[in-house]
Amino acid sequence: MFYVFFTFFVGIFISIILFFKTTVNIDKYLETGIALYRKQDYNNAIEYFNKIIDIDPANTTSYLYLSSIYESLGKYQEAEKMYMTLLKLNNPNNNRNKVAIFMKLSTIYKKNREYDKQYLELRKVLEIDSSESQAHFELGIFLAGQGYINEAIDEFKKVTEIDSQNIDALLYLGLCYASRNWWNEAKSKFRKILEIDKNHPKAHMFLGYIYKDEKKPDAINEFTDAMNNSKGELYYKAALLCGLTSIEQGFYDKAISIFESELLKEGIPSNWIKEYKYNLAWAHMFKGNSSRAVEEWNEIANIDINFYNVADLIKSLDEVDMESLEDDWKIYCINETLPNIDIVIGHPKKYDIELLNQEFSQWKHENQELLNLKFVKGIPRNSARLAKANSAAFKKTCRMIVEHYNLIIEEEQLKAAGLNYICHSNTKNKKKVLLCVRNWVDELSEQPIYDVLDEIKSNNCDIGMFITCGKFSRAAKQLAKKNKLKIMGAKALDKLLVEI
Repeated sequence: MFYVFFTFFVGIFISIILFFKTTVNIDKYLETGIALYRKQDYNNAIEYFNKIIDIDPANTTSYLYLSSIYESLGKYQEAEKMYMTLLKLNNPNNNRNKVAIFMKLSTIYKKNREYDKQYLELRKVLEIDSSESQAHFELGIFLAGQGYINEAIDEFKKVTEIDSQNIDALLYLGLCYASRNWWNEAKSKFRKILEIDKNHPKAHMFLGYIYKDEKKPDAINEFTDAMNNSKGELYYKAALLCGLTSIEQGFYDKAISIFESELLKEGIPSNWIKEYKYNLAWAHMFKGNSSRAVEEWNEIANIDINFYNVADLIKSLDEVDMESLEDDWKIYCINETLPNIDIVIGHPKKYDIELLNQEFSQWKHENQELLNLKFVKGIPRNSARLAKANSAAFKKTCRMIVEHYNLIIEEEQLKAAGLNYICHSNTKNKKKVLLCVRNWVDELSEQPIYDVLDEIKSNNCDIGMFITCGKFSRAAKQLAKKNKLKIMGAKALDKLLVEI
């Protein structure tokens, strides 16, 4: 009997030792792997994270770091495998993690030019969380690149509804309108950008294109502003258009001044030197100085005899049909117009959207719980109802919560998956309060707590309250308590919703 108990005790003792040894090894490997990752010593970091996975195949932290490393190295198939593994390890009810993984997959598919796969991942994201603005934006880019302009407009509008200051969405929305020849709408979006950022070079550039086509002198001012706020290829293009438009509108001296000034600068690529000289010659020609024009064309011919129609221009002017060549130059000018959005995006391949939508429908069928689950498993009824509510019902309930706590709203901020309210208490001290409400139904870690604490600080609030339809991990609760942040999970929220 003694031997049996002794053997049992020794077995337990050895198991405990092995458990702590394994835990120590994982912690040590993880610490080393992360340190190597931060030094961008990726090959050695991969070795340590793989050692952890050999010990613990469900170690999500290792898969996260490996996916990031493979993505940085351009090994997109390996990164995809890591994200797919994370998806399998994810709790089926953890929609927040699903959205993050689908977004990361969409990013690596975009980098690998697998735009059809990117499209499907973005659709999955928006099926779970329709307020994910980056997914709407990327979906708009894809649709515009495929020629689905109206559908792209809808997606970019959704981005601006979530964030009215989103410059990228406004820029592409303007380009979509221009592709439809809705010039007033396009101009309004580019002007909106300049209200947000008065020095935005592309907004100035695109407005300049439209004014150029409208033959308005404002075009020259816009191209000048684009020059003053850009560098590289965009700068060279803006300078060309500034001079070109000056010629078109009869400001020949201005055009000559622009091109001569640019040609004096060092380091200009040869292709732009030819462009500037070519149009400088035309400015001299239209001004009546034909000999100076021929000099410039001869200089271009010495560099590149095949540049545009310069071979004809350097002939004796008596032998040249200048009227015909002038028409060629006008066509050249007309072709310098606002680029079509599908050219800006540059998708090399067109996809069968209908076929992709069928594939997405199949995914929906296989993941029916994402669509038809009325309430969320393990979440009290009223909290689940709020999590699944439409935007109007969600906002109405949030305002009822604000009123319940006797707070006065100063500002309402639309956030991904919820709302923020900047309030002040209806008391003598009038403390400034940040109330955050989110429709997440999964267990929250420390990161969302840190995010809310940052928002309290950035909004200069005295105190904060964080309400979620899910629950908080033990570490999240401890962090909130340490920072005196009041939190409310699904169970407490359910009772509150009954009261109000």
